[in-house]
Amino acid sequence: MFSLRVVNGGLCAKTSRSGFSHMARATIIALVLAGCGADTVATVANDDVDSYADFPAGAQLLSVDPPAALGDSVILLTRSAATVLLNGTDKLLLARGRAASAAGSFAVRASRNGDSVLVASRAVQSSDQLLVSSTTGTRSSPVWVLHPDSISSMRIEGLPDTVLVGQRFALSAAVNSARFGRLTTKRGLWSTSNGAVASYSEGTLTATSAGTADISVATLGRTTVHRLVVRSVASTGTITGLPASLVNGQGSQATASFRDSQGAAIPCATIVWSAQPAGVLLLGSSTSATVTVTGGTAGSGELQATCGAVTAKQTVLVTTPGSQSGINLRVNVLTATVPATINVSAGVPMAPGRLRAADVGSLRLLVNGTEIPRHASALLGTHPDGSLRSVLLQFTVPATAATAPVLLEFSGRTAGSLPKAPVTAVPDAIVRYESLPELIATGIVGPTLPRSASPTSPTFFTTYESKFDTFEAIHSASTEPSYSTNFYDRILALYGFWARTGNPILFARASLLTRRFRDEYVVPNNYGLPEWQAGIDGMAVHYWLTGDDSTRNTILRVASNIEFYRGTTVRITNPDHPWMDARVYARVLMTKVLSIMLGATSTLATSNSPGIADIKVAAANNLRDMLSMQRTDGSWRFKSQCGEASNYTIGLLIGVLGQYHDNVSPDVRIQPSVQKAVDFLFASQWRTSDRSFNYYSGTCTGHGGPSAAPDLNGLFLDGIGWLHRRTRNPQLRSYGDAVFQGGAEKAFVNWGKQFNQQYQMSWRWLGSR
Repeated sequence: MFSLRVVNGGLCAKTSRSGFSHMARATIIALVLAGCGADTVATVANDDVDSYADFPAGAQLLSVDPPAALGDSVILLTRSAATVLLNGTDKLLLARGRAASAAGSFAVRASRNGDSVLVASRAVQSSDQLLVSSTTGTRSSPVWVLHPDSISSMRIEGLPDTVLVGQRFALSAAVNSARFGRLTTKRGLWSTSNGAVASYSEGTLTATSAGTADISVATLGRTTVHRLVVRSVASTGTITGLPASLVNGQGSQATASFRDSQGAAIPCATIVWSAQPAGVLLLGSSTSATVTVTGGTAGSGELQATCGAVTAKQTVLVTTPGSQSGINLRVNVLTATVPATINVSAGVPMAPGRLRAADVGSLRLLVNGTEIPRHASALLGTHPDGSLRSVLLQFTVPATAATAPVLLEFSGRTAGSLPKAPVTAVPDAIVRYESLPELIATGIVGPTLPRSASPTSPTFFTTYESKFDTFEAIHSASTEPSYSTNFYDRILALYGFWARTGNPILFARASLLTRRFRDEYVVPNNYGLPEWQAGIDGMAVHYWLTGDDSTRNTILRVASNIEFYRGTTVRITNPDHPWMDARVYARVLMTKVLSIMLGATSTLATSNSPGIADIKVAAANNLRDMLSMQRTDGSWRFKSQCGEASNYTIGLLIGVLGQYHDNVSPDVRIQPSVQKAVDFLFASQWRTSDRSFNYYSGTCTGHGGPSAAPDLNGLFLDGIGWLHRRTRNPQLRSYGDAVFQGGAEKAFVNWGKQFNQQYQMSWRWLGSR
């Protein structure tokens, strides 16, 4: 029971309530009355109440009985939302005698539909009076005491039992009482048992690392605890169990697994399975870790499993029932005339998982349906799964069989073997896949699409194709066979378009240019290449397509030389070094990546540079040092470029980081680094109206400045494409298309250097978008 005394008059001179315990620790309740009728409990509206301004003169004084302790909560309830006791100009104070005391102010804690929860700043005595005032007049309020024991339940709201690292939650405490229903507040004494797992600040809880923490809050006279489990976020994903190739109609099971940045397995409640292009891989219905995959139409398909922001991927080749045990090939004669006897010598690329070195001896060759003797030997270098990247195939056929069907089967050989014939940089005749999608699925030139399967709309896609045909013919006629035309790796561009079109002229030109570049420039210069000439990805493709060991050995020596003169931790971690920039980073690392892809564990010495004893260790050190030099904004900057970001060299570097990830080691640091760089490029360096990036982020006298450079757009697309294949972010796809469009429409490919920059590897975007 308690008594309320209205000092300056009011609706009720005396009120009595029963059923409340008179305890020292209590909750004081004030209910605004329109008269002396029954009290009404309002519903919860929100928990955000600002502090109140000074109240004006003309106070209403009410006494409180029994007393409450320091820190007890006060709940002021209204009959309806239209009757608000406290608003932005109201003030509630305790007073002794008739003088209001600022020291007795209540601190606002929360509200519900105009009601307010406050906490007493000092003990409340029975002789104290409650003062309520507002600019709209005074109101009378009966006051009574509610013991915390009358609260039936209490819980923390807004927090699931299990969360992921990095998630943030706005928390509230909610209580239920028999008389006043549900009351909520964000204010109270919040704490966490493990600050390393979850931290609380200004109303927000942040999950910081994997583990368990007890989140507690003390408020409204009660305390509650919530057990929180924080799980790591997946940073990498892998698909296993699915073969590299399926026959049309053949089914298999694929399983996806995900790991965090520390390598720990991450359970995923819902996995989104998808495949592209449509029709190649047919998927069963599943949101779990396993899905049924069935081969559809012939071609190369990509299976994707997405957990949160991470997508695991696997490329699968679908073949027709007649080709499940072999590859349909076609002879291409590269000489001006067809000789009476055609000597075929060619590297035949293999899809991941299709052929192991131990099985090369079983290869069976049929020409026009008849098995013939052949030479077959493994070329050096394997896919990450240990299967061969390519096999050297040699045989002879008469001119009359130049157009006969050729089938390479993986077992059943009965014919004899031929000795290996000398390999030349430009063979007289080769074989290539009858199916270009199957050829591309081997990964020989990276992700792309056959021209026949590439988009034709919008028109910039066809502009891209037609410009290549026009200007490639012009440049080849005017400069062939000079080695100088390989500036920015025209070799790779030619092999890429050969794989996309099947045009043997492009293969011949790429092979001839490789021989000229290697024998007339790289070797005479003792394998020392400047950064602008050291893009030699095309030479690795030449080795796998011809088996020419001279090309492979050249790459290993270039790797040694560029590491000796441009690599090592001392140089890479020195942004003031006069020769250092992101393009140098790209060349130093990529020559090692190529060497590893070519099956080398160490590199060959030159007369002025030692070999690299352990390429993987050296490459890992390069990666560590290069990532450590990335700025917080995502760029790399060097004194040699006036401290500005050279954007196209960053584009080159992020492409190489993706190559390292896919072919050397899936280092968990790479994707966040590439993402930061891409975010930097599009947030601050992209020129929307020009559809190009700034050449430099700012002015660097004698070098360049923040001007449009669409000639260089193609150099960004390998890295952007790699990130898109990993994330399938639709915004990034739109950005990539815009970069591709800018290059297709605005790159000045009339000149050889700009032609090479535009077409070196931009076609990979077609297989990445």
